[in-house]
This record gives sequence, C-alpha cells and structure tokens, in this order.
Amino acid sequence: MKKNILLFIAVLAILGACDFPPNLSKKFQKPLPQPALMVVSEEQVQLAQSVMWSKPPKVVFKRDVFRPLVVSRSTLTQGEQPAVVSDISMLELSGTLVSEHPIAFIRNKVEKKNYVVREQEYINAFKVLEINQKGVRLNKDGQDFYLKIPEAKK
Repeated sequence: MKKNILLFIAVLAILGACDFPPNLSKKFQKPLPQPALMVVSEEQVQLAQSVMWSKPPKVVFKRDVFRPLVVSRSTLTQGEQPAVVSDISMLELSGTLVSEHPIAFIRNKVEKKNYVVREQEYINAFKVLEINQKGVRLNKDGQDFYLKIPEAKK
C-alpha cells in the first residue's frame, strides 16, 4: 500500500515537472507587457527636452488676492475707504441669482468694475437691503434706491 502511494506521488511529481499536454502551462500565464515603440523626430525630442528642463513662468498678480473686492463696513480697516459713488446712475444691475442666499451682479460704470454682492453687504456707499428676481433695493444715508435689470437690447 505504501508503495502505491509513493508511486502515485512520484507520477504526480513527474507529470507536474513536464509540460503535458504541450503548451498547457503557457495558456495560464499572463503575457508580459511589451513597451510601445514610436518613431520620434528630432524636433519632437528637442521640444520634449525644452519643456522638461525649462523654468516655470513667473506669475505676477496685479492685485492682492486676499483683499476682498467688495468691502463691508464691518471689515474696513484704518485708512481704507470704499470708493464713493455719489449717484445711483453710476451703478448698473447685470443680474441676480435668487436662492436661499441671493446674489446680485452689479457693474460700476465709472470704475468699469463688476461686483458680486449679497444682502446686508455694501457696494461702495450703498447697502444692499434686498435682492429679488426683478432687481435690487439699496440704501444710502437713509434713502432707498432700486436697481432694475435692464431690458434686453433688440
């Protein structure tokens, strides 16, 4: 009985070591990835080298990105004053976005700047009281003003 078991183990070891049926072991092996070869021109090589070894461009900011575009009265620091707009006609409402926290897009025609404001914020000397779909209600020195969205030009 022991001889039969030893003979069976020997047969299994021999069959495991040989490739029977032929190429059976290759079917279960994953093929090795082959590198892709490309024909590259000298210009492409020079371009790649110039991109890899060139210095990154210097970034220059023209304004302080940490200073807000719209200054509220509570955030004014000493020496900083908002630009004074003396007349409501210098402001133009570009649009509104009405949601839980509505937003108004107002253009200052004199400074040629666009502002994004919310309710209770200031745009120059005007406090934004209310924003709705049709316009924005502003207050300056106790006097209310209303900016409407201009009609589309035909």
